[in-house]
Amino acid sequence: RVEALDQAITDLQAARGLVSGDDSTEE
Repeated sequence: RVEALDQAITDLQAARGLVSGDDSTEE
């Protein structure tokens, strides 16, 4: 599902530290 993919992407980004300190940021 799209939700699963989105969740996986968000988790990967958070794990890789691509998020600008805030993992609440969608973009």
